Amino acid sequence: MIGEPLLLFDGEIDVPTLVIAQGSLRVDHDCVGGMERFFENEEGVRLAPAFHKRVWPGELGLDFITGVPDPVYWGQSTPSGVRI
Repeated sequence: MIGEPLLLFDGEIDVPTLVIAQGSLRVDHDCVGGMERFFENEEGVRLAPAFHKRVWPGELGLDFITGVPDPVYWGQSTPSGVRI
């Protein structure tokens, strides 16, 4: 019997880059984690506190997230005066 495979990496091959050097030719691939999928079709905006409050007014669940040192501005430019 074969069990379920062990998932070692949940990600995607992202950007291929052709590298041409003297006497060699290769293609490098950048790999990204599974969270990168949130940037497709602006799905990541759902993790923003403003979106959360629009769907559930008065709910402050995403305002008190801990362990994230810098804010991530999903789908918008960083406000002026904010350094990341």
